Amino acid sequence: MVIVLHEACLRAEMGGKQVMREQFEHVLAMSERPNVNIQVLPLRAASVAGSFALLTRPKGERGAYTEGFRTGHYTEELAVVMRFQRVFDHLRQNALDARTSLGLLQSMAEQCGK
Repeated sequence: MVIVLHEACLRAEMGGKQVMREQFEHVLAMSERPNVNIQVLPLRAASVAGSFALLTRPKGERGAYTEGFRTGHYTEELAVVMRFQRVFDHLRQNALDARTSLGLLQSMAEQCGK
């Protein structure tokens, strides 16, 4: 699993400092799993509105799921999936590497105090 999180979503305080710290700690714990790679897209980098996920099913079928404020849509249409793949590749290229991303997450968790 490869996850690219925009730094803005990490800096938006939701639920208070204790809740934020617990969320950072959970993300850091998940990043220790061997099949999880988390990268942070810096504030200065171009991003996309909303969120999307690329999926590969057990038999190799590819899909893309997009989500907005009041909508969600899943497609396996190859041209659409490949378009999302290109966007994801671009975002990942502009994201911090995994080690730097984890350092940033750790720093943000510490800033929330105990």
